[in-house]
Amino acid sequence: MSDPIFGRPERPIGKRQSDRLQRSEFVRRLESALINPRTRRATEVAVGIVGPWGSGKSSILNLLQEHIAYYYDGAAIVVRFDPWLVSGRDGLIKEFLLELIRTLKSHEKGKPEVQAVVKTFVAYGESFATLVSAVSATAGGAAKAGQAVVKQFIEGRESLTALRKRLASELQNMSTPIIVLIDEVDRIEDQEIRTLAQLIRAVADFPNMSYVLAYDPRRVIQALGVGAEYDKREESGRAYLEKIVQLQIPLPLTFPEEIGEMISDELAALKLDCSVPDNFSSNERYRALLQIIVGEVISTLRDISRLLGTFHVLASMLQGEVDWIDLLAYCTLLVKAPQIVDAIKQRPDEFCDELFSEAAVVRRLAWERKTPQERLAATFPGVVLEDGTRRLLQFLFPSLSDRKPAGKISINALRRRRPLSITLRLGLSRQFIARKELDLLLAQPSAQFAVALEAYKAAETLVPLLERLSEIYSELSEDARMRAWSGLSLFLKRPANTETVATTPMHELVRAAAGILLDAVRGDASLRPHSKAIFEKLFYEGEDELTARWLRAHFHALGIYGNERRETEGTFLDVAEVQAYAQELSVRTRAAHLEGNLLFERWDIMTQLIMLDCGMWDAACRKKLEELLRTSHEASDALTEMLFGAYFSTPKETIAGLCDYGDFIRRAKTRLESQRASERINTALRKAVGEELL
Repeated sequence: MSDPIFGRPERPIGKRQSDRLQRSEFVRRLESALINPRTRRATEVAVGIVGPWGSGKSSILNLLQEHIAYYYDGAAIVVRFDPWLVSGRDGLIKEFLLELIRTLKSHEKGKPEVQAVVKTFVAYGESFATLVSAVSATAGGAAKAGQAVVKQFIEGRESLTALRKRLASELQNMSTPIIVLIDEVDRIEDQEIRTLAQLIRAVADFPNMSYVLAYDPRRVIQALGVGAEYDKREESGRAYLEKIVQLQIPLPLTFPEEIGEMISDELAALKLDCSVPDNFSSNERYRALLQIIVGEVISTLRDISRLLGTFHVLASMLQGEVDWIDLLAYCTLLVKAPQIVDAIKQRPDEFCDELFSEAAVVRRLAWERKTPQERLAATFPGVVLEDGTRRLLQFLFPSLSDRKPAGKISINALRRRRPLSITLRLGLSRQFIARKELDLLLAQPSAQFAVALEAYKAAETLVPLLERLSEIYSELSEDARMRAWSGLSLFLKRPANTETVATTPMHELVRAAAGILLDAVRGDASLRPHSKAIFEKLFYEGEDELTARWLRAHFHALGIYGNERRETEGTFLDVAEVQAYAQELSVRTRAAHLEGNLLFERWDIMTQLIMLDCGMWDAACRKKLEELLRTSHEASDALTEMLFGAYFSTPKETIAGLCDYGDFIRRAKTRLESQRASERINTALRKAVGEELL
């Protein structure tokens, strides 16, 4: 596979082998317009290669220079000048003439005609540059030195006109054509553009010389029109440009499918560096992302270069931490809409699915009553969003749209708080928790640690604390780790008399805490034995929130109970151990459920799902749940919220495995119509009923 072209510092291509757009025929035709194929003399035209910034104009000039060098093998002289590297009027004139003379001198060996041209060009260049500088000084302040030089030219030995006439004669007799390529015209200041235009007018009509200028016509016309009345500025600038350039040639159109193919080709070359999967091009989300960004957002070669260069850097820094497709979408925003990224940095929690407090649940409920247009307007006040940017934001953050995302949500998706925080801060927690502060907390007995966690939760700083714990976890002693998990298990245990408390925030905290251990083992296999010891201690103490999540994560990682195998790096139990613990957990869960207490003893239905996977959720379990749903609004509300949280929904097949699905939906509709449930529960009910309609 070839080395990546775009996934490195931004630069135009310089060789035909790097030309992914097959522009060689265009370059050949352009060369024929500059050099007469029959006489092999310059056609004496000035051609403009025009296109927006980043559309590949510099690459065309590079390919043209290579083409002429290859086909004429020294029998044509190419002068390359980049005015962007020079500053000031005088510097621009001087450097252009010097570059012209230097290039001619490099071709004068054994060619008397070229030697004569070089000598005359030196005299002409000195006279022209000095006179322009002197006139400029005189106009600027009537400087005596400038006046003296002007007088010297008036009374001089050989006038500029005479030198110009002699130079024209020598160029006419020279058999070697001269092609002058001038790049980046649109990147210099207005005054410098006008100076360059005057300079080209002074030398462009010499025989046996052709010119190619690369620029964005809108920018150059605007600069050349300075000084004219405002409403006539464009007309004046365009008329001036037409006096310099005889023919403007737009760059060949790049089709969206070509842009998409180039992005895919570059990602293929970056796979090893950026952890892009082998079959990425067939991924449905990747193809959906391409449909959004290609053409509307990423439309030029420079766009591709900047996108892939940014992705290469960030993906190398964040490997394994952030979903690669989401990171590519984020890099698109970073490159094309940086003000949007700035807004996300200011209020990242508004873009996350997880809700870690009841206040966050209330905000989300109010949010969901808004239309997508109202959500976008409230999130980015005063910003006019292009259609592609809007669709890209809704792709990354479905809460900004009214569409349900397809497929399973990656744990590293940017719509989740941890990956978003890591991406925005490049690995640093947004609210920093000092190591000393965390060490003091972990030195406390487990019960005191649990009380401290309640205080952090009340202050809405618990999530940064968990993120900091995840960062330093592998550095902790085994005793500190064990105390941490004992304290966490006490904190996460659902208290009695919390039937009406929102389950979503604690459900998210359980998930976030459980992820600390799985991420640690995934990153360091040596932690597996102690992680197993932690699991066993909590399991035999009757802890079911964390241990149930760890078990179900093993179901997916090991591919058991009908689940598709994913990965084994984050596991610390083997298949036999997982099955044994799952059976034991199912037995004690069944007993709690048949007593009628289970729905109010857990923050989610993870234990019931384990029973369902293991085949332990039998007719008696279904009957008991259906009885609870018939007789208790509290039980019905609790189950509905656990099935249809603020950002997740449970598949119909899973609900049907737990209870009669039709009866569940009918009760949800009745409860919703009664208008007696809280707004939080009504939101879950609406999601349940809406899922059925879909």
